Amino acid sequence: MTTIIMKAVTYKGGKMKRIDQIAIALLIFAGLIWGLWGLFEFNLVYYIFGRDWIDRVVYFIMGAAAVYVAVIWRHLWLNWRSPAKKRK
Repeated sequence: MTTIIMKAVTYKGGKMKRIDQIAIALLIFAGLIWGLWGLFEFNLVYYIFGRDWIDRVVYFIMGAAAVYVAVIWRHLWLNWRSPAKKRK
């Protein structure tokens, strides 16, 4: 699903940077995890990995992705807003 989202979003002259794609995919994953926690109090990360320290590392990575997107959000928004050039 995230691959479809990433292919649909392009910059002015090409594709998104790989780090932008990864950060957005992590934010989507984080949203799903927090949605499961809010609805059912189910910790998917702990269920998959079964260790507290991995749980903390995964949440730290998702938090870092959120900070990255928050910092570059204006740049991403301006590039998404302008029409992408068509490839020949």
